[in-house]
Amino acid sequence: MILMKIIIKILLILMLVNSTYLFANDEFINNFKIKRGFEVLHNSKKWHIQGQIERKKDIYFSFNVYMILPDLLRMDTEGKISSEKAVYDGKNGWVKSAQYMPMPMNNEVITDILRFRNIVCSPVFEDSTAKFSYKFKNKEKVGNINCKVYTATDSKGITSDLYISEKDTQLIRYSVIEPFQGFEVLADYYFYDYKKVNGVEIPFKTEVYFAEEKLIIVLENAIQQEELREFDFRKP
Repeated sequence: MILMKIIIKILLILMLVNSTYLFANDEFINNFKIKRGFEVLHNSKKWHIQGQIERKKDIYFSFNVYMILPDLLRMDTEGKISSEKAVYDGKNGWVKSAQYMPMPMNNEVITDILRFRNIVCSPVFEDSTAKFSYKFKNKEKVGNINCKVYTATDSKGITSDLYISEKDTQLIRYSVIEPFQGFEVLADYYFYDYKKVNGVEIPFKTEVYFAEEKLIIVLENAIQQEELREFDFRKP
């Protein structure tokens, strides 16, 4: 009888410790969302970002990306030998102005354009349809930064790993399976040079590694642009 009481007491203590631990994890994620500026993003949906993409060594493109969150994106790119204007409306797909013909919407194209939305919003930005749950995984170092690692699961069941700095709750690394040339590959995102723009923390440099490829995105400006209209996202 005494042994049973001891066992019950131990179980109750373990349950209490576990619930406190889970609450602490929830608080950490909430702090991450607050510091990143999720609430501001819900209220300020119109953005313009400018910068440069390095797709391979010595292959550079400058870009202008306009967005009305969560889905409307327009991207104008300019390279040494080509330029492009494109629109993604979140529903019907992608249009390139060179042919004025819609391209079939596929997951790789969608992933390519949403990278730019995720630079501003973070990959776990929630809207009316996208919801995430979080599970603490472990602690790891990314370079010399101590991080808490969480697995985020979206409403479609897709999982990704977030490496969040213990010191300042900045997202340092993001790992997710993405489509690439007909395959599903692991993509690793590394975020650098955070700057605060009207209450939103934005990484001004992002490096993406996947399938022996490397993509570098460097921002020059990130501006809230309230005068954007849905009309501005018509097919080019």
